[in-house]
Amino acid sequence: QAVAMAADQTLNGVSPALAAMEKERGHAVMMTLLDLERERPSFHVMGVEQATAWQHASVKVTLRVDRIDETDHGAKVVMDYKSGQRTPDFQKDWLRPQPINLQLPLYATVLRQADAAGQRGQIEALLFAKLNAKKTEFNGLGEDGSDIAGITSLAKLAPGQSWEALLDGWERSLEQLARDISDGIADNRSWAVNDLMYCDVLPFLRLAQESEDD
Repeated sequence: QAVAMAADQTLNGVSPALAAMEKERGHAVMMTLLDLERERPSFHVMGVEQATAWQHASVKVTLRVDRIDETDHGAKVVMDYKSGQRTPDFQKDWLRPQPINLQLPLYATVLRQADAAGQRGQIEALLFAKLNAKKTEFNGLGEDGSDIAGITSLAKLAPGQSWEALLDGWERSLEQLARDISDGIADNRSWAVNDLMYCDVLPFLRLAQESEDD
């Protein structure tokens, strides 16, 4: 029913043969996803396409979280759907001194904000759901003890670092970024070669010469 409804909404004007192939692909992907969901520990879906906002200094960001699940012990699993063949490389992007690609960490920061009773939200894992005909899978990062297939435990990547400390670090990084934007700070800082991928003056930075000197 979901595939048929989506096809009615998005495949107007498409040839019947192509529409049939798209529906077949969509059905196969969704059935694989449901098989993955069935293998997870018990949970319920708290919200889908949930609108929220985050503000710090003069920066305000409007967000729409693909999905928020809650486990039996009250922790949240934040999910983002990806339809491409690759998902963000969270192992490199989120654990570096200045983390990047912070969509899911920003969602976690918002969901950890204290409620009226002063209680902070508990986040168990940040999860990408890759929906692709070649491979449909879960991929993400979580605290020790998460039993979701595809979740990499933080202890495996950064022994000795606590999950709560990592979440706190992301929050501080996001707040500092908002303050820098608000104050007009735009220093030329980089922590990895790929940080300069879109630099307009890359030929003048003499990076190759520095590498040879090293």
